[in-house]
Amino acid sequence: MPETKQFANREGDGSQDSSLRANVVLQNRYKILGVLGGGGMGTVYQARDLMFTEAKRLVAIKEMQTLVTDPNLRKSMLRTFQREANILASLSHPAIPKIFDFFDISDRAYLVMEYINGRDLEVILTQTKDLPVDKVVDWAAELCDVLDYLHSQKPDPIVFRDMKPSNVMIDSLGKVRLIDFGIAKVFVQGTKQKHTMIGTEGYSAPEQYRGDASPLSDLYSLGATLHHILTRKDPRLEPPFSFHERPIPNYNQNVSPRFVAIIEKALAASPTDRYQSASEMRSALEEIRYRPMALGPVAASTPHGQVAGSQTASARAPPHLPVHRVRKKQPTSLTTWAKEADYNPSGYSRLKTKSV
Repeated sequence: MPETKQFANREGDGSQDSSLRANVVLQNRYKILGVLGGGGMGTVYQARDLMFTEAKRLVAIKEMQTLVTDPNLRKSMLRTFQREANILASLSHPAIPKIFDFFDISDRAYLVMEYINGRDLEVILTQTKDLPVDKVVDWAAELCDVLDYLHSQKPDPIVFRDMKPSNVMIDSLGKVRLIDFGIAKVFVQGTKQKHTMIGTEGYSAPEQYRGDASPLSDLYSLGATLHHILTRKDPRLEPPFSFHERPIPNYNQNVSPRFVAIIEKALAASPTDRYQSASEMRSALEEIRYRPMALGPVAASTPHGQVAGSQTASARAPPHLPVHRVRKKQPTSLTTWAKEADYNPSGYSRLKTKSV
């Protein structure tokens, strides 16, 4: 086996890019083939596992660069990365990538995972003009299934905290795969301890801004993701908690009133007004999933833009929460916010901190 090559900038271009070059071999086993994604402080590579000489076994390798000089911050970043590795290692679900290896070399740490051949929903949105509503219902039910699995972990549930289109992949078989557990966290029940205010602006629940993320926060983010997919209105470009100002029927006449009502209930500002479990939301989705007649055209909107009988009013932000107007511009990267120096080693989005 070839030896692990040293890290180096690209030759001759004068850049400071410290990405691994093609054909670099890590741990005398993983041969780098190319970059899958990156940003912030890490990169995700496609690599070949050379242990399997008679088969071309591909893996995804997530790299965390710890180039900070503060030793305490470096330890904190490494603990966060290790937390992601440990969470993934403890899980077994068809929608969650398998983890194969975890190691560090000098100032970098690596997480070797199952390679998923597919596209994330954000890419699909940019490449597809129309998505069949029944397919979106299928994806929503599958996402509820994996969230139910995470929230049912013993002794304490796991809260994903970052549901959004770019963290949902559709593989080559058309199945949902949930990626990037960088800010997933074990939710210790019965404690009043505040958590880091971290997530993605626009998709995160109101209570997540206050550091009170819970399994019900993931249901809000799922509702936000489904709203984005069906309306193609990016919530990162809109005021927080303003989904009621963009009723789904105004943008997509193919969505049934029952599907609209399910999404609006998930988007309720108060957790007590949402579905009380991912299993409960999945049951509601399965009622329309297996009844084609329930996926007909929507009813006419009221003069205020609400569907008759809908629950859009419950999605309004509580008056004590901050609502900030943002400039309507196409983002050049996926915006992730955090009040503290908590690190999201995402291979699929750029990290940007912002006080809330």
